[in-house]
Amino acid sequence: MAPPRGDSVTGVLGQLAAGRGAVVALPRDTDLCALPHAGAVPLEIGDEPRLRSFALGPLIGALHAAGLAPDVPLIAAEGAPPRVVHEVLRTVRRHLAALPALLLVRDRAALDPVSRRWLAEATRAGDDIPVGWVVADPASPGAAAPDADPASPGTAAPDADPASTGAAAPDADPAGTEAAPLDEGERVVGWLLAMSDAALTVPELVELSGTTTDSCRRTLRSLRRRGLVVEFDGHHLCCDPAARTRVCAELPQALWQALERSVLAVTRRRVGAAVLAERVLAVSRPEDPFAVEILTEAMDALADADPEAAADYGTAAVRALTEPDERLTAIAWRLLPLLWQTARVDEARRLARRVFTERGQAETEAQVLLWLARFESAPQRAMELATSALAIPAVPASIRAGLHSVQLRCLVTLGRFGEVDGLLPEALADATAGADQPALSRLQTCDAIRHFNRGDYRRALDLAELSEQTWRESGAPIAERMPEITWTPHLTSVLGDPAAGLRRIEELLAELAPVSRPIANRYLYGERAFVLLILGRLAEAKQTAVLATDLAQRLWGARDGIGDRLQAVAFSVRLKVALHQGDPADLAEFGEILDRSVVEPGTEAAQRRAWWSFLLDDAQGRTTPERRRVDPASLPPLTCLDPADEVLLGRALLRHGWRDEAAGLVDRAQARVAVSGAHPLAVTVAAHLRGLQRADPAELGRARDGWHALGRPLSEAAALSDTGAIRIDSGDLSGLPLMQQAHSTVTELGADRDAWRIRWFLHVRGHSVVPEPPGAPALTPSERRVVDRAARGGAVRVIAADLKLSPHTVTTHLRHVYLKLGIRSRTELEEWVRAR
Repeated sequence: MAPPRGDSVTGVLGQLAAGRGAVVALPRDTDLCALPHAGAVPLEIGDEPRLRSFALGPLIGALHAAGLAPDVPLIAAEGAPPRVVHEVLRTVRRHLAALPALLLVRDRAALDPVSRRWLAEATRAGDDIPVGWVVADPASPGAAAPDADPASPGTAAPDADPASTGAAAPDADPAGTEAAPLDEGERVVGWLLAMSDAALTVPELVELSGTTTDSCRRTLRSLRRRGLVVEFDGHHLCCDPAARTRVCAELPQALWQALERSVLAVTRRRVGAAVLAERVLAVSRPEDPFAVEILTEAMDALADADPEAAADYGTAAVRALTEPDERLTAIAWRLLPLLWQTARVDEARRLARRVFTERGQAETEAQVLLWLARFESAPQRAMELATSALAIPAVPASIRAGLHSVQLRCLVTLGRFGEVDGLLPEALADATAGADQPALSRLQTCDAIRHFNRGDYRRALDLAELSEQTWRESGAPIAERMPEITWTPHLTSVLGDPAAGLRRIEELLAELAPVSRPIANRYLYGERAFVLLILGRLAEAKQTAVLATDLAQRLWGARDGIGDRLQAVAFSVRLKVALHQGDPADLAEFGEILDRSVVEPGTEAAQRRAWWSFLLDDAQGRTTPERRRVDPASLPPLTCLDPADEVLLGRALLRHGWRDEAAGLVDRAQARVAVSGAHPLAVTVAAHLRGLQRADPAELGRARDGWHALGRPLSEAAALSDTGAIRIDSGDLSGLPLMQQAHSTVTELGADRDAWRIRWFLHVRGHSVVPEPPGAPALTPSERRVVDRAARGGAVRVIAADLKLSPHTVTTHLRHVYLKLGIRSRTELEEWVRAR
């Protein structure tokens, strides 16, 4: 985000125009007032020492001066709990995000510690809100350097500049009257201010202290002269962190808690529960209705912005309730989704079981079983829980719809499509009767998966898109749409537009980025790895799959393997990358993982393990009966998340003479052509398998064209090398250039094992890979397609639309091409193409 130091303010304005934040350091003597603002709202950050005692005080002061952000709570810059500071920061960011703001800071030392840390963080990491910081260059004489540690932008620096504490108030008494002892009124007001993270108004202090307005004002003036209190816009704050700490330590606990609760009760009316919740935790007691109410309000307020904090406060609220009752149940139904989203599985299970003690209520029991089923990773067990709940009489239709969505998803995962056919009409009727759009969306996704597995690809994609539309119309948070959140981009990618599928995944990740959604991210990163593999971006696919696996292990406790379907997606990507690259260590590791994976017999997971073990046997040369893990003749039909995997299986079967098993794959692929209405994916898979089985170059040529149209460079190269191999074996040397082209593609994509197999095939037949002219092998297939269009004068956006890529991707490809070819312009690129 941040342009390098020395860039002109034009860089800041350009970033603001694009909706992004920017930081630029200018010479100390720059006339900031003379800078053009280009539509940005200029906010002059003044040098008021008293404002430095408030978190983001100088910035809030500038916002107030511009008539903006009147509702931002004013809290202490030092000593307030980090979450309270983050809440203020979040509120300020919300206001700044609504407008491009140019913040003019003449002196970093004029900022409070929170603002300086935020500026330091923005300088290093970037900020997506359209705020431009224009600050004096730290290298200039008299300029203050940013804080050294930017890791915690919402916390105050422990060694903050004394000038930023605000202790030297503008009306401080030079005679040093702060050494005189405080009278009774000053002590009470001082205690109250020290108790509160939020600044207090005179009416609030009058109510809390029981004094008169005039007496309160005199006391505040005295405390300001002593340098203990600062005031801004009628709000007063204890600006001495040591005094705040001392008061909390010296007061008897009973008195401290009583004062704290009184302050919280008064400030609640103005600042909101999210700012008070941290202090409530310190004074809450069992069965304390005040604490439960505040913590529950904070949970609800932060559910979207900060689900981790919301889950913490909700958990504290239910802890304060010692007996199961209606309050516990009501909180639990709002807290369970938060625990689900933040991967706190054990806490969720304990809470569900605790609510379950409220027996005798059919609705409660069914809802508890629904949540236990959602948190259960084993599909068989999850389905049993959902089925048990559905057997409870008098359960409302809305809860039945949610139970059906879990039950049917598990049946689809287990491959029991006959049962899905029988149950789906009733499930859809319950969702419609209960007006439960989220449940209806989940059921529509189950129906989409069912059609996809049967080969009705067009209907599957239509249902997936309908499911996404239904969810959006429901208004439910997108992060709660798990695991169904991945299916629309998945089908979009598999069925012919992986670039669009990847864009959709990136959009979802960006949508979830402002808040913590670890479970949703786990799903999305697994799917992102899957799509990157389709696009032939092997290194990125492997890295993203490892990230997804790590998230699942750390947050969900899922073991590396295939028992969990989501883990299986990431595992399959890592395995297929290893099959393309041929790393012996990776292949050995994946074999060990498969061997120790526990799967239920007859399930989809058992089918996956058998086929993947077979592919590993092929890659490791373990094909003799005494060495192989599985007998290919015993392999059951496999429902693939990616039908293109059938080509991997078919090639391996034919390589070792298992022609009957390969013929079974061909028969199923040809049946899908009719079911799918001759969808390009079904046609391409069937053509490739037929071409392999019949050694038919024409069929393989059709497969090659199909893979090209579907955006799959690795599959396209496989069809190309298969065609070349068949022609060479029949004595037709026209296959050599095809093998050469395939070798170039897989080499550039990093598929070393694929490249080695081509070289080995040619070597044993007395041929070799002929080096291409300099420069040619350096370009990947995607880069070549971009070069072809760029050389004809195509603009970036035109090329992007033509190739179904983003303009950013096209620009990246061109930058890589220029570096590889040693050229610097479109003209040189056109000359290079003509010379070819």
